[in-house]
Amino acid sequence: MEKPATTDHPIHDVLRVRWSPRAFDPRAVEPDKLLSLLEAARWAPSSSNEQPWHFIVAAQATSMGLMAHQMAGFHRDRAREVFAIPVGHEPVNVIAVGYPGDPSTLPDDLQRRERRPRERKSLAEFVYAGRWGHTAPLVE
Repeated sequence: MEKPATTDHPIHDVLRVRWSPRAFDPRAVEPDKLLSLLEAARWAPSSSNEQPWHFIVAAQATSMGLMAHQMAGFHRDRAREVFAIPVGHEPVNVIAVGYPGDPSTLPDDLQRRERRPRERKSLAEFVYAGRWGHTAPLVE
């Protein structure tokens, strides 16, 4: 299943074709592909080069044919407990990585969400000039 973005302005094709599916194939992701993803994350920019991130790979039975679905809606306290996250570290999101699956395996409400077109807020809704809430003339 493909869901390319319909954009108002040209963007890189890597961004245009990526999306966050809800249905995943049950096959395991190969270690070399996981290592490539983690290596890319390691080289992501960070403020003052602090590199504050930590990753926990919890395995179960795009250009690599993999898909990712990032989510902030998870139980932080349960994540701390299950993954023994020490005090002073805050779990901020979960990313499911795997091969695309069959949307028909999802509950009806998620199937509808999976099949509908991708949507994004307009630039005018979040690009400001000078101060918060004043839409930048560039995007009007």
